Amino acid sequence: ASVDPKDSATLELSSSLNKDRSVMTLTVAAGEPEIASAVLDAYITAYEEGRRQSVLEAALDLQEIERRVIGVLARKIKAVEFGLATEGSALPQRVPDGDPVVEPSGSSADDVLQLYERNALLNEIQRRQVSYSLQATRVEIPAAFTTVVQRRSTARTTPPPPSPLISLLAILAGGVALALVIPVLMDRLDPTITEARSAPGALRSGLLGTIPFMPRRLHHQLAPPGSTWERAFRSLAATSLSTDRLPKAIMVTGPTGSTQDPVAANFAAALAGLGVTVALIGTVPRQDWFVTDAVFEDDDAPEAAARAAAGSEPGAGRTTVATATFPELLAEAEAGQLLGDISARLATRDIPNLYVIPPGATSTDLSLDGLPPLLEALSVSGIDICVLAGPALLEDPNATIMAWSTRHVLWALEIGQVDRNDAALAADRLELAGVTPFGIALVNRHALRA
Repeated sequence: ASVDPKDSATLELSSSLNKDRSVMTLTVAAGEPEIASAVLDAYITAYEEGRRQSVLEAALDLQEIERRVIGVLARKIKAVEFGLATEGSALPQRVPDGDPVVEPSGSSADDVLQLYERNALLNEIQRRQVSYSLQATRVEIPAAFTTVVQRRSTARTTPPPPSPLISLLAILAGGVALALVIPVLMDRLDPTITEARSAPGALRSGLLGTIPFMPRRLHHQLAPPGSTWERAFRSLAATSLSTDRLPKAIMVTGPTGSTQDPVAANFAAALAGLGVTVALIGTVPRQDWFVTDAVFEDDDAPEAAARAAAGSEPGAGRTTVATATFPELLAEAEAGQLLGDISARLATRDIPNLYVIPPGATSTDLSLDGLPPLLEALSVSGIDICVLAGPALLEDPNATIMAWSTRHVLWALEIGQVDRNDAALAADRLELAGVTPFGIALVNRHALRA
């Protein structure tokens, strides 16, 4: 809005949000009602235009991600259909997830599994195509997702009389200003990684995705289906696939701490949900919940324990028990005793395409010379990618050896929990070992508020 210079000195614009931050209230004070009304109109127009631009940019980004994921899934379908064609199996029509696929007579067990895999890939492609078309619509007609719900008429007011409380208010304002400055100074002096933009520089790797703040219970179980965490990990997995450089083996670790445990488990589950056959490998005893989600101590026991045991609690997984742990398989691999398909010896959850190798009772005396042949044996057994939930790189000497064996590392850390110097030291150690950082998965520090 055009404002005369002599009126700009008296122009005031303020805004406030209600308790759930869903309604913004704008207040404009000016020398003339017409000026206040014009400024309010200009603000609303600019705000709506900014919202539309944000929606447009987000839709374009999501379109590109969906396009790349569809390409990866299409290539996977071609490989599956080529295998079926080699065996002479007919290709049935796609059916919804959960419905039985028509099995041609005389089909072998492997052919039936490939038919179900193909059907799952077709359904995932359809869902991705629907999402792509939705984003295409938003690109063409980006909505502002905001509505003016009420507008009061302008009214003339007179300045309030001078108050004897001005001095008191000045003191109070000084105290408030000091209270605002102290947290800012504390944040500036905080030696940890406190924001997403500083993580890539410290770890010398690109940021693949951010995860919402994970409460303590989600450090011992998979994210509930349909939750914001599950969607965030699915986005992380899709982005990783779209890079076209996702390796056959990758270790998820952090400089310090244990954030890598839930990140590795949920990353593996998300990849499996996209049709990739994944082996999730626990390397330290605390990761024994990979096989069956732990019942968190804050749940409403014993009811929550009964629900989790029955598999009805969100995130609880039914499993089959593995015949061998990570240390046992390492010892057999080092001795050259892993022959043929070993997938039958791996634990499974109620997640298709996901296999689990539980950790041993102790992390000492691991036969890490057997790790490369173990990874090779898993690849031969039909595993597309092995995800190792490693110990912290600076806290366990075995972590560097595991990283060297996989040659690729996905950093996992929580904002405010890792010192910048520790991050730089871990990046140096990774570089000396000749290991390529695949990217960073960053967990937010606080729960997001609407």
